[in-house]
Amino acid sequence: MTITHLVTHSGGFDADELLSSVILTRLYPGAELVRSRDTA
Repeated sequence: MTITHLVTHSGGFDADELLSSVILTRLYPGAELVRSRDTA
């Protein structure tokens, strides 16, 4: 399985979201981080 996108909600964020985003972008450097509430 190839991870291509890391998705979280838009708007304000907390420390746990920041930490998980940093860890996941280090584990999957080629993945695009997307912050959105759009279900599409």
